[in-house]
Amino acid sequence: MSQHKDRVRDAFSAQADSYANSAVIAAEEARRGFVAFVAPQPGDRVLDVATGPGFLALLCAAEGAAEVIGIDLTPAMLARAEANRVARGLSNARFAEGDAEALAFPDEHFDIVTCGSAFHHFADARRVL
Repeated sequence: MSQHKDRVRDAFSAQADSYANSAVIAAEEARRGFVAFVAPQPGDRVLDVATGPGFLALLCAAEGAAEVIGIDLTPAMLARAEANRVARGLSNARFAEGDAEALAFPDEHFDIVTCGSAFHHFADARRVL
């Protein structure tokens, strides 16, 4: 893994709790507006790239998407996302460690792909896109 990704993982590991508990980061009203815009449907499969504590992924799951997968480089963030999933009682979402530059899914597997607030952290944003 690149030094850049290691630095990102280390930074977000150190701040996982404060990041996940920040109302500014959660920005629930703005995220709800975004989810309403992408309008996940009951049969849709959603991938949330750089999911962090899972805020966007869980809103998509709550809207009834069939399957939501959130990936992130940082295990500490994924632990927060899983705790948030359990607290909300959602069974149609799951979280996994993953690299946005090397997705482990076949092309066209997802109906919707989201990325809430992370593009500025990607060393190769063009590749991610």
